[in-house]
Amino acid sequence: MKITESGLWTYQVRTTDFAGNIGESAQVVVKIDKIAPTEPKLSLSNNELPRFRRQMG
Repeated sequence: MKITESGLWTYQVRTTDFAGNIGESAQVVVKIDKIAPTEPKLSLSNNELPRFRRQMG
């Protein structure tokens, strides 16, 4: 199975043993995110320069 879209995917499965007995079904929901993150942007004005303090101790 090839997942080509982002979203919530629900899978329902059950097992069958060698004797042909079928087990109860189980369900799982998987969230797929195929959208790449964007590049972070940082902007500072002259009034917003970071200030660093060194603590002596």
